[in-house]
Amino acid sequence: MASQEAQPPLPACNYVRPPIAEAILVILMGLTAKTALDQLFVSISRLDGLSAIWQRLVSDPWWHLCVASQAAIFFITALRFYLGSLRYHQMRGGHFSRFRSLLWDVMGTLIIFTGFYISALSLRSHENFYPFMGFLHLCDAGWFGGAWLIDNPPPEHQTLMKRFIGLDAATVVGFAVAWLIASAVHFGFGPPFIFQLFCFIVLLLVGLFDLFRNKPFYFSGKIS
Repeated sequence: MASQEAQPPLPACNYVRPPIAEAILVILMGLTAKTALDQLFVSISRLDGLSAIWQRLVSDPWWHLCVASQAAIFFITALRFYLGSLRYHQMRGGHFSRFRSLLWDVMGTLIIFTGFYISALSLRSHENFYPFMGFLHLCDAGWFGGAWLIDNPPPEHQTLMKRFIGLDAATVVGFAVAWLIASAVHFGFGPPFIFQLFCFIVLLLVGLFDLFRNKPFYFSGKIS
């Protein structure tokens, strides 16, 4: 019986299972996006014809403009958090495998995107939307701070985490200043929506800086 030639060994599989938090992240992102769109177009089903829609818009144009700006900044902020969370989990997945790290990531992801879901539900609120978004940024800073204490990450990861904590802090401080300005001129949360305008500007500026500064991380996973 002729001896069989030795077969070359099969190449090792280099597939790495994504962290559980990534699957949770995708599901929650889809739910928050649907909820925000439902809130934004909630009146469409009750309005017949384009003229009825136009009449609704011109009946209170400044408030509808405010709602549109809240929706726009919500989706921009959600995109930032989604990209950041996705890359963050991928970055941590190659270095940390302890159960407590996984548990903290899952818990943090649930808290952050539950906050986004609540913010989406309050998209048409005069008072609640931006305070909820501010609390969301506080939770995000706490998530990064807790992950830092739990894992003692390498220096390049610490640099990124400090940057995100700084962006969260800048947002919360900006919201506090907006509230002080609105209170000083006695407008509160109502027309002419001074508080909402300043909060929108804060989130927009922080978001643009974040996307510019962290573009390599968001789109290629590189820390710069």
